[in-house]
Amino acid sequence: MSWIKAVQILGLSGTLWLDGSFLTGKPAPNDIDCVLWGPHWIHNTDDLTEAKKAEAFHLLDRAIVGKLYNIDLYIEAPTDDQKFNREAYWGGVLGFAHDRSTAKGFAEIGI
Repeated sequence: MSWIKAVQILGLSGTLWLDGSFLTGKPAPNDIDCVLWGPHWIHNTDDLTEAKKAEAFHLLDRAIVGKLYNIDLYIEAPTDDQKFNREAYWGGVLGFAHDRSTAKGFAEIGI
């Protein structure tokens, strides 16, 4: 099962910024670079079991997700006054090639 599918089944939602050579023509990319913005539960959290909390922890843990899904995952949940700066930072990181001068794009999807 894909990481996104596992997150959706669990009931988590957010916005993903995706980057990496998998978006290009590079054969056999090593990983996917991913920033998850504002992860949140889409259902009532009053009846959240300890098992679901543990599963969410594992699905949002950078080391675990990297090992199981080959995703280089970063979580962002900025306050309103931090949002512009955090988006600008990640736009700079993901929006340029490794030479830091060649502009490139990244994908944004809602989950």
